[in-house]
Amino acid sequence: MKLDQINDMKHCIGYEQRHVKRGKYNAYRNYYNTGEERCSGWDRLVEQEYAKHWVRFDQHFYCLSEKGIKFLSELLDVKIVLE
Repeated sequence: MKLDQINDMKHCIGYEQRHVKRGKYNAYRNYYNTGEERCSGWDRLVEQEYAKHWVRFDQHFYCLSEKGIKFLSELLDVKIVLE
């Protein structure tokens, strides 16, 4: 996994270290819009089952799967909770 993919995963859930409270981060979103183009980094995450992909109104969206949330939680040593 590349650093830019990890950064995209963090951006997808709106992660900011300063919002971690008592080892927990409440994610207020779980999507990443790449516009009209697919993203090869995200597509690799989908292939590895860390993310999911869908298209709506000709816009490409990605979100973290349960496996992706678990991976990111372990990497950051933070419990990630989706609101």
